[in-house]
Amino acid sequence: MIDKDLLIKKLTNQNKFLKSKLKEAIKGNITSDPIVNKIIAKHIERHQEGMKNFGISMQDNNKPLKDWVLDAQQESMDHILYLEKILKKD
Repeated sequence: MIDKDLLIKKLTNQNKFLKSKLKEAIKGNITSDPIVNKIIAKHIERHQEGMKNFGISMQDNNKPLKDWVLDAQQESMDHILYLEKILKKD
């Protein structure tokens, strides 16, 4: 026969453990590599900001393929400008 109090205690401890892991995951801390965790946290932050600004996830956004390509092209051009600016600082 299972001890009810012991089972409740185990489940309570598991619940606390899982809640703490979930809180860390929401912050982006889900790998053993702090660099990867930092990027994950930035992605989560960017997603939350995008949802606030646009109200739709990328998965649910059905804009035409050409618009996605143009967005990617513009982002790529910005990246080149950022890199050029960094190189000019030397």
